[in-house]
Amino acid sequence: MLRLRARLLAFATCSALATVAFTQQVASGSTAQASSILADMQAAYAAVDAFEATGWARSEATDIDGVTRPTLFEERDFHAMFSAPDQLCFSMVHLGSQNFEPWTYMLSIEGMHVSPVEPGQPEDGPSAISRALSGSAGITSCAVPLLTGLLLPYAGSGYRLADLKDVRVEGEDVVGDVRCLRVVGRFRQRDYTFWVSTTDHFVRRCAYEYSGGVDLCRDTIEFVRLRMRPKGSGHMQDLPCGSAER
Repeated sequence: MLRLRARLLAFATCSALATVAFTQQVASGSTAQASSILADMQAAYAAVDAFEATGWARSEATDIDGVTRPTLFEERDFHAMFSAPDQLCFSMVHLGSQNFEPWTYMLSIEGMHVSPVEPGQPEDGPSAISRALSGSAGITSCAVPLLTGLLLPYAGSGYRLADLKDVRVEGEDVVGDVRCLRVVGRFRQRDYTFWVSTTDHFVRRCAYEYSGGVDLCRDTIEFVRLRMRPKGSGHMQDLPCGSAER
């Protein structure tokens, strides 16, 4: 009986050690895979000569009772166009709410020039661009800083893929009709999730969570149409998106 107990204990110990080793191996593989995916993403966006994106942004807040509600700006449609090396135009339609009439937000970057800017502030230089992008973050649910970080990583948006921490792959989903890996990481105390196409490495959806007082806030950005022109090519190409659920 003592020998049987000893064997069972030894088996249980070996099983536990094997489980720990397997978990560490999976975690290590997930981290390595995520780093590889981020490198592929950066390479994909760096290889485009022109890029066009249509999508929507949604902001929500969940209170301590678990009730989720839209925030002030609710869901908004946007359109963005990029031309290499340094031109980006963005517009977002705000449909209004109880206290606001419908209106359109626009932002344009051309080299070191940005418009519009606050009265009395400079329109040129890295600090001007950084200030404009910071001002656009809340009003666009970070759609502008996201696109700028992907297409103009030098522009000082405060957001760069290379600065993500604790990056790992957490699973796989279908966004619209596109098979995507779900990549998560942290940046400046916020949890980011990217849904990245397994074939072309362009982002189809991005979400991030942060604390808004007692609420847990979540912003989601989703692309419903993407077109790009690779460097050296003469025409735009449609990237598959499908009809994503809203």
